[in-house]
Amino acid sequence: MTPKTKNRIEAIKVEVQEKRDEAIKKQIDNAPDRLEALRLYVDSASLGFKGDATYKGKDIPTSFDAAADEVFVIVASTKGYGRSGWSDEKRIPVNTALQSIWLVGWDKTESFSPYKRKKLDQWQAKRNTRPNHYILVEKLPDSEWIDPTRVENWSEVAAEKIVRQGTVGASGKIAGSYKDVYVDGTLKGEVPASEIDTSKPVYWRNNHTLYGETVSYLSKLHPDGYTLVTLAANRIKKFQRDFPASVEITGVWHRDVAQKWYSGLHKKAKTALVLKLNSQDWLRYLDATQINDPALVKLIDAASERKYDKNHDEWHTYYRNWLRTEELPKEYRDVLKSYPLLTAQRIYGRIDSTLEEHYYMYINAVHSAKEEVSN
Repeated sequence: MTPKTKNRIEAIKVEVQEKRDEAIKKQIDNAPDRLEALRLYVDSASLGFKGDATYKGKDIPTSFDAAADEVFVIVASTKGYGRSGWSDEKRIPVNTALQSIWLVGWDKTESFSPYKRKKLDQWQAKRNTRPNHYILVEKLPDSEWIDPTRVENWSEVAAEKIVRQGTVGASGKIAGSYKDVYVDGTLKGEVPASEIDTSKPVYWRNNHTLYGETVSYLSKLHPDGYTLVTLAANRIKKFQRDFPASVEITGVWHRDVAQKWYSGLHKKAKTALVLKLNSQDWLRYLDATQINDPALVKLIDAASERKYDKNHDEWHTYYRNWLRTEELPKEYRDVLKSYPLLTAQRIYGRIDSTLEEHYYMYINAVHSAKEEVSN
């Protein structure tokens, strides 16, 4: 590549970055409300935007601070094995808050105990959504940047009853029962063995090998119902004797289910899936008729092939962590290496429409420079 071509490409990079930052600031300030402005700012920061941003003359915050006499109790919605699953923090980034549910009315003199975790899990199982975290506070921070639709009351969680059924022995355990039982996707707590419905599929998993996606997987596979039981190692053999048709949930099981779905995909849908798993499916939003590079046009066409499987987006969400996908076809590899700026220009997984014209200018300029060098 000649010095002239290098200088030309560098000048294009600077221009695109400057116009991107200008467009992002304008987009944030023109947002319909302050919460959307905050979301746009957080998302644009992850794309490399480092400038200050305001909304209607007000600075957009980067974090929320707890009151002087209080801390935020940050609770992961899914507790990892061997971890406490919660922590005390004096400050949280706004991007964490945007993906969390605030629970107000928390008694700041208490600690987050395993029993409270059970109540939270039981309350959470009744809801249709699962945030990344819950933020437990006595009172909300005094801020107009907190989304009121993501604020709940801890009293609802505290009101949950962890019910034991049947006869309780001296040990506090119910004879002939199993703890941590999900029935049709809902956590039921402790259930007598006699009440497990064997007319529907029965699954079990060891409490040392939990997978957070399992309940979602099973609810999708068995819309008519199922039972999932979490077992300590010393209870597995008895459970298998009681329920010989039960199936163990393991990583192998997850991979087998995922691979069965993947094997049934149309060839073009498989290519589109590989692009999505490599964060390249956003290319489908580009207008191929505005682009001169035939290799990139072919890649855009491939990214648009999700139409070959109507359940594509829904299923890939469940199976993306377990799939063994085929290698991307040779003709698609390394196409985007020629366009390093293009791969960073996305907001919410889509291209920024306010910069679309500049994308095409950049792509075609780089392609023209490559053609000039090759000639």
